Amino acid sequence: MRALVLVAALAIAAPASADDAQYTPFPIGARAVGLGGAFTALSDDPSGMHYNPAGLVDSARTSLQVSTNLYGLDLDVGKGIFSTVGQTAFSLDKVITELQIIPTTAGFVVGFGDRNPDGGFRHAYAMGAFVPSLRSVNFQTSEESNGTQNAYRRNVSDRTLAASAAYAYRADEVWSVGVSGTVNYRSLHDQEETSLRVDGADGPRFDTAATSLDLAVATLAVTFGIKGFITDEWTLGVSVTTPTSRVFDRADVRVNRTFADPSLSEATFDLRDESGLRADTRVGTVLRAGLARAFADWKLITFDFSFFAPTRYKLLEIPPDKRAVEESLTLVNDVVRHWVVNVAAGYEQPLGGDATFSVGVYTNLPSSPTIDQSSYDRDRLPHVTTIGGAFAFGFWGEHTQTNLGLTGSFGWGKDVIARNETLHALGEDGFRTVEVRQLRVFLHLSSTFMY
Repeated sequence: MRALVLVAALAIAAPASADDAQYTPFPIGARAVGLGGAFTALSDDPSGMHYNPAGLVDSARTSLQVSTNLYGLDLDVGKGIFSTVGQTAFSLDKVITELQIIPTTAGFVVGFGDRNPDGGFRHAYAMGAFVPSLRSVNFQTSEESNGTQNAYRRNVSDRTLAASAAYAYRADEVWSVGVSGTVNYRSLHDQEETSLRVDGADGPRFDTAATSLDLAVATLAVTFGIKGFITDEWTLGVSVTTPTSRVFDRADVRVNRTFADPSLSEATFDLRDESGLRADTRVGTVLRAGLARAFADWKLITFDFSFFAPTRYKLLEIPPDKRAVEESLTLVNDVVRHWVVNVAAGYEQPLGGDATFSVGVYTNLPSSPTIDQSSYDRDRLPHVTTIGGAFAFGFWGEHTQTNLGLTGSFGWGKDVIARNETLHALGEDGFRTVEVRQLRVFLHLSSTFMY
């Protein structure tokens, strides 16, 4: 009966967070953004805490990076990319929903001790905060046909904030070393509501379901880095980040279901409210290696390779006697992440005066298992390959550096979604494979003050 009356309901493909399926949704940092994130061999501003802390001693002056903001449009599109963008551009409500403001970097570097001939310090320390991943989904729909009314709403907010502190030391004129500690705080709110009314001969039947999840996980990781000026032109940077370890976690889940049928003597109401569940988010060992070549006319090319080790974890650790709660979840709980290697390359060109132009490309390959069937009995993480690019103009003053540019990426792959989203929320099984296209466009603006 439900399949017949809800066959026209709309199903959506809501990609999982970059925390669970991919690692680098967009480059972070002021100068690093325009280079596509190829910054491991440089790392001479506050974002060096993320890429390679050894480069912090090459900051010629104490610098304060107030903010790097990304204003972006994040779309999940089908085969007709340009038609989708056009339709969205003329839908004000949808644009407001998908417009995101991301403070990606805020930090400072302080150098002290003796200086080398290039102006770098013997010692440096830094502190800062970053937003390495972000996702928002806000979707609702309703339908009325032949005595049947149904409504569906999904609201997801997934944020990760990283707070870092670092120290770097210049061993000699060639080599420097550094270490940074980072606390990653992930906040996930996922809410889904479904309601259904069917008019029958005996009267209307009502069926509702709602799921609400609030999750918070804090993890700690330590990064060790080394940087060397191996020739007058070439610079090498290598960093290793330890696997994350939990320092705090908590999750609250509420699931309620109401069913009222005039043919039954009474309605049923089922509420499951679980608080204080264990939660987790893991990243395995990360190895970064970068090369940069500086030319005599101040041109610069950079290359980066990032290796992410495999890992596996439960997003929620649910006791065996509460499996009904796990079955009602609307997200993938058993997260499997394979090893993956991402690459990035950047080029920086002086424009004369105090202006520069930079351009970069990067990959964001999936760490999730491949999707090779047409149907599944449960949900799975999306498997999407993403390639991105960026360009930026830099403007230098006596005490300031401003970067303005555009970052964009396009992804393609597969996802597994419920055959009918309303049926899925009401407890029905059945998932199908769909093609996924993702288009992300960000305008980034950064300001750095140097003293």
